[in-house]
Amino acid sequence: MKPWTENQLNQLLQQVIEEAKAIKIPISGNISPMVAVNKRTKSRFGSCKKTKGMVHSTYHIEISDVLLEGGAQTIKEIMAHEILHTCPSGMNHGPAWKAHCRKMEAKYGYQLNRTSSYAVLGIEDPRKEKQYRYMVECTRCGQQILRQRKSALTTQTSKYRCRCGGNLKCIPLTPPEGKS
Repeated sequence: MKPWTENQLNQLLQQVIEEAKAIKIPISGNISPMVAVNKRTKSRFGSCKKTKGMVHSTYHIEISDVLLEGGAQTIKEIMAHEILHTCPSGMNHGPAWKAHCRKMEAKYGYQLNRTSSYAVLGIEDPRKEKQYRYMVECTRCGQQILRQRKSALTTQTSKYRCRCGGNLKCIPLTPPEGKS
């Protein structure tokens, strides 16, 4: 797939904003028109960051560079997920946010979830190259966190909670052949 230009990403964001406005979803009028691309994050596909100003807040949409391997629909779904966080009572994944998601899904065929995966998005997982020895999984939402080394998170999961509030459990993964 050909790489996405900054201009093309900004145009996709504007399309998603216009789609939400067309079906009367109350997104903020203060969304930055510039999409930021994060080259470091591998487990989060997008984020909506709120910056407080003197008069009003501005929302900045950021996407992971791993999405640049995907098609327009994949990128727009992540952008739609994030712009819905700009709605009143939408900064979390609560009832208001979910209601707006259902409207976008019904009208535009998006699949908007609280979490997603590389497989669902049809993108190659860049983390596959690494040898992970532990997987910490949420017992409520199924979120998975891969770790290469033993840490407090892998050995003392009862001290931590998932973002959704669920309990975590550590699952040791099979070590690579010849290592233990």
